[in-house]
Amino acid sequence: MKTIAAELPVAPLSVIVFGSFARGEADDKSDTDTVLIRPEGIDESDDDWSGSVGQWRDTVARVSGNRVEVLEVSAADIAGRLRSQRQVWKDVSRWARRLRARSRAARRIWRWLERKGPDR
Repeated sequence: MKTIAAELPVAPLSVIVFGSFARGEADDKSDTDTVLIRPEGIDESDDDWSGSVGQWRDTVARVSGNRVEVLEVSAADIAGRLRSQRQVWKDVSRWARRLRARSRAARRIWRWLERKGPDR
C-alpha cells in the first residue's frame, strides 16, 4: 500500500490502516479501512488529489482482493479529528497502523498516536 501511495501523482502525507486489518482479524470478506492524509495546500476537491485517491483505492482493492474504504483528511485537520468523540476517529486513534509518513507533520501525528493506542 505504501509503495502504491508513493507512486501517485499527488501522494498522501501518510497512509493509515485501522479496523480489522490493523487488528489482525481480517479475512477475505473484510474491507480495508484506511485514512489518507492530504498534503497541506491541496484542497479535497483538487482534481489531481481526487484522481490519486481513486487510483490508490482501486489499485489496493485489485491487489488485495478486498474492498477499500478511504477516509481522507487534511494535515491541518487530522489532530482535531483524532481528538473527536466520533467512534470512527476513536477507532483510528486506537488501532492505527502507519504505512507511510513522509513529513514532519505526519511524524508528529504518529508520535501522538503511538502514545494513545492500546498496545503502546
